[in-house]
Amino acid sequence: MFTTYNATPTNRITRLNTNGTIDTGFNI
Repeated sequence: MFTTYNATPTNRITRLNTNGTIDTGFNI
């Protein structure tokens, strides 16, 4: 679990797109 990915705040679980960017449509 983490709270940031590539300097972007996340909610501990982050889904990534195939190009390495954060999938902003993924919510838990």
